[in-house]
Amino acid sequence: MTTSATAPQRCLQPRHRHQEFLSFLRRNDKEVPKELDLHLIVDNYCTHKHAKVKAWLAQRPQFHVHYTPTYGAPGQRALKEGASLRFARN
Repeated sequence: MTTSATAPQRCLQPRHRHQEFLSFLRRNDKEVPKELDLHLIVDNYCTHKHAKVKAWLAQRPQFHVHYTPTYGAPGQRALKEGASLRFARN
């Protein structure tokens, strides 16, 4: 049996540091059942690649991070990733 859910959330904080991103990740870790995989589509901002963020993610294989391209239309990549994720679920 396959379980899937769509829960688009945004990390809207006054500051955009690795601490706020980790808080966002921890909140999702608590709220989403462990048997579900989470696919995060994020930009290439250094906040998302900080050593503490990488270490936290390495301990949680259910989190999958997809980075938008450094140059180009990030929306197109996000749409393509989202479409492939929806296709893979069916």
